Amino acid sequence: MSKAWIPELFKAIDGKDTDKFCSFIHPDGIFRFGNYPEIKGEEGIHEVVENFFNSLKALNHKVTDVWESGDLLSCRGEVTYTRHDDSRHTVPFCNVFRMKGEKVEHYQIYIDNSELYKYIILGDNDIGNTG
Repeated sequence: MSKAWIPELFKAIDGKDTDKFCSFIHPDGIFRFGNYPEIKGEEGIHEVVENFFNSLKALNHKVTDVWESGDLLSCRGEVTYTRHDDSRHTVPFCNVFRMKGEKVEHYQIYIDNSELYKYIILGDNDIGNTG
């Protein structure tokens, strides 16, 4: 395991490339974004991430620190979300990854996005809507 793939992961996220994002996740992986429920498995993760990406015009992550210990990797930084109305929301984040070989088995994002959608009605783009 190596932390060298972290920049490529965030490049996929900032590029809103769901397929590339999911290529980092183990097929039986678990994904949890903030206080939303855990999503298990490749199909569910793909759907939730795609819905999230579609709910935003753009994302821009600045990773400031990366740590690794055994099968755990973590990173922190700041993310700026650009909404479809061109308004922006910037918050700190911390991601923790438990690895299984070269893939992420458990992906937890610690973030407070309570203000991100404050003035937007999401409908089908709600990242918690998995079907």
